[in-house]
This record gives sequence, structure tokens and C-alpha cells, in this order.
Amino acid sequence: MQRAFNERFGAAAAQLGSDQYAVRIAGVYAMAGLADDWDAGRQRCIEVLCAVLRRTNTAQPTDDEPAETATESDREVRRAIARSIAERLRTTAAWQRCDYDFAGASFDFEVSFDAAAFAGGSVSFNNAQFTGTTSFDNAEFAGGHVSFSRARFTDGVMSFDRARFTGGTVSFNDAQFTGGTVSFYGAEFAGADVYFAGAKFTGTNVRLSLATVASGNISFRSAELTAGSIAFHSCEVTDGNLIFTDAQFYGGDLDFVGAEIKGGSVSFLRANFAGSNVLFMTAKITGGTLAFTNSTFAAGMVCFNNVKFSGSTVTFALAKFDGTTVLFNKADFASGTVGFMQSSFTGGHIGFDQALFRGSNITFFAATLTGGRVDLSKPKEWTRPPVFDRDYDPALILLPDFSPGLAASRI
Repeated sequence: MQRAFNERFGAAAAQLGSDQYAVRIAGVYAMAGLADDWDAGRQRCIEVLCAVLRRTNTAQPTDDEPAETATESDREVRRAIARSIAERLRTTAAWQRCDYDFAGASFDFEVSFDAAAFAGGSVSFNNAQFTGTTSFDNAEFAGGHVSFSRARFTDGVMSFDRARFTGGTVSFNDAQFTGGTVSFYGAEFAGADVYFAGAKFTGTNVRLSLATVASGNISFRSAELTAGSIAFHSCEVTDGNLIFTDAQFYGGDLDFVGAEIKGGSVSFLRANFAGSNVLFMTAKITGGTLAFTNSTFAAGMVCFNNVKFSGSTVTFALAKFDGTTVLFNKADFASGTVGFMQSSFTGGHIGFDQALFRGSNITFFAATLTGGRVDLSKPKEWTRPPVFDRDYDPALILLPDFSPGLAASRI
């Protein structure tokens, strides 16, 4: 039996090395079929298929097949390999636990890993290039490590819609995204870690709309966004961590519109927002921690209009605002804390029009106001107003007509 497997392996490998397109395609299916049958040699067969996929434009032009046709033929062989592997990742448990090395490969064709399952092996797309549409919709990441580190994504679409991340890690560390869309629409995060540390997004739209985060980590530590957007529109965070430590935002939007944060943490430690908009309109922040500690805001907007704060901790401690518009219009401060301890404002505007100050601890302890304005003049409810621990220029703090003065709001 072993001899028969070895003979089949040799024949399939020879086909893959042929100059003839049809023979190479036959070799793809022969090698994949052998991997189906040969438990002991499955990983070996997969390694050969991956090696061929990593080699771009290896076919030599002939009198019968000019260079342009040879290039397309090579692409079709690589596409056939990707399709064969993806099909088995959907249906065959033994393939789902294997290792795959696509490092440096060029995915200049559309490929679907929809409903694929990654259950324990190591999958590397490191340094790969993606220019088409690559889909992992409804895929299951239940273990192992899938890495797109230093991969380059240009214009196309990378989609993980409704994918489930229940174990292992998925890494986009130091990846580069130029244009296009990265979508995790409706994805479920419950135990896995997804990393975008050091990734750079230029004119790219990253979508996590309607995603649910029940545990694990999604990290954009030291990531850089220039234009484009990162959107958690209507997502739900019940536990786990969203991490934006040291992230840099140059223009574009960070969108949590309609999100619900019930637990866990969303952290922007030392993040820098230069002309960017941070949008939490209509969000419900009913638990957990939302922290912008030591972050810097220059121009742009931070908007919490129509947000309900209840039982959560929101902090802008040591944050710096320079010419930024910060809005809490119609916000409902029901309970929990919202703090601007030691923050500084050198321009811009902080508005609380029609806000309900009724149960939260809102503090400006040791805050520095050297410009701009904090407008508290038109609250809807003033049961528990913000607290200041020092006197400020009255022109910088606008209080309601019925308030006897800033002293009434001091500790």
C-alpha cells in the first residue's frame, strides 16, 4: 500500500511540474485526491500543493502558448489549488487540522473559503498579496493560528461576514490595506484573539457592523488609519476587549453608532486622533469600561449624542483636546461614571444640550481649560450635574440660568 501511495505521489508531482496547462490541472486534482486517501502522507501532499500555489508565473511560454496565455494558465492552476483546498476545509475534518503555508503567495484571483473550518493547524498567509475578492464568509476559526502578518491588500474585498471566532488566533499584524473593504459583518467573537497590531489602513473601510464580542480580544494596537473608516456600527460587546492602544487616526471615522457595550473593555490608551471623527451616537453603554486615557484629539469630532450611560466607567483621564468638538447632546447620564480627570482643553467646544444629568458621576477633576467652552446651559435634567474641583473663567463654563453658579457644582 505504501508503495502505491508513493507511486501516486510521484506521478502527481510530475504532472504539477509539466509545461502543459491541462496536465498541471490534472496534477492538482491527483495530488488533492491522494491527500484524501493517504492519512500518513496528507500533510506532505498539502505542502506540495501550497508550494505550487506560492510560485507565481512559473509556466514557460511556448510556440503553442504565448506569454500572456502562459500567465493566465499559471493563474488557473493556482486558482484550482485554492479551490481544492477550500472545498476540503469545508467538508473534511482531517484537512481542517492540517498546516497550510501560503506565505508570499499572490491571490490575484477571486477565491472563496466560505464555510471553511480551521480547527487546530497553522495557516500562514504571511506576506501574501491580495488584489481580488477573498471570502471567509461563515468560516469557523475554532483553534490553531491563522496569520496574515505583513500581507498586502490592494483595493479588493476581504470578507469574514458571519464568521465565528471561537478559539485560536487570527493575526493581521503589520498588514497593509490600501483602498477596498475588510468586512466582519455579523461576525461572532467568543474566545479567539484577532490582531491588527501595527496594521496600516489607507482609504480602507473596515466593517464590524452587527458583530458580537462575547470574549477574547480584538486588537488594533499601534494600527494606523488614514482616511477610510473602522466601523463597529450596532455591534454588541458583552465581554472581551477591544484594544486601540497607541493607534493613530488621520482623518476618517471610528464608528460605534448604535453599538451596545454591556461589559468588557474598549481601550484607546494613548491613541491619537488627528482630524478624525469618533462616533458613538445612539449607543448604549450599560457596563464595562470605555477608556480614552492619555489620548490626543486635534480637530475632528467626538460625538456621544443620544447615548445612554448606565453602570459603566467612561474615562478621558489625561486626554488632550485641541480644537475638537465634543458632543453629549441628549445624552442620558443614568448611572456609572464619566470622568475628564486631568484632561486639557485648548479650544473647541464641549456641548451637553438637552442632556439628562440624573445619576452618573461626571467629573472634571484637575481639568485644564485654556480655550474653548463647556456648555452646560441647556440640560433636560439637572438632578446630578457635573462636578468641578476648581474655579474657571466663567466665560469657559456656561451654566443653566437656574444654577446659582459654578460653586453649586463643586465638591
